[in-house]
Amino acid sequence: LDALYEIFAKPQLSGVSNPDNPSIYIRHQVGQEILGGYKIENVFEDSPTGFYAEGRVSLNPAYPPVLVIRGYGSWYPFDRVLEDTPEVFIANLERQLKAAETQGAIHWLQQYTQSGNKPDLIGESLGGKVAQQIAAKYPNFIRSTVTFNALGVSRQVKETSKAENVFHYFT
Repeated sequence: LDALYEIFAKPQLSGVSNPDNPSIYIRHQVGQEILGGYKIENVFEDSPTGFYAEGRVSLNPAYPPVLVIRGYGSWYPFDRVLEDTPEVFIANLERQLKAAETQGAIHWLQQYTQSGNKPDLIGESLGGKVAQQIAAKYPNFIRSTVTFNALGVSRQVKETSKAENVFHYFT
């Protein structure tokens, strides 16, 4: 699944401009089916922080549900010009983790775990950092965590976490 997850997490799928493009950088609607055999079940968004994630469910029951968290460019509204904000690179910044909690993303992970179908968690860049924070705080709700070009988390978070199956890719 890692190859598919990379397509989900990256800003664009080369040569694909249709609405079922699976990139998290394309705004999807709940219920929409996307390339890769997944359907958008939930959209989690927090305007003040710019947090944006999608809960996706596979049309193939052999594949787990997945929470995809958008990277750096997503922490601002879609129509706003991006500015360089160095504070997002501070390892202990938890504003986006709090947004994941308040907007229902953690509850979504918990619901699937309770039904016996632990989700995977993926993210790119800052989305990967937030995925690591979620995996560290809620390891029992996640089957595996896959990040691409992710910012790191603090040593304290890493050392106190019981998270397993965390995979980092640099591309």
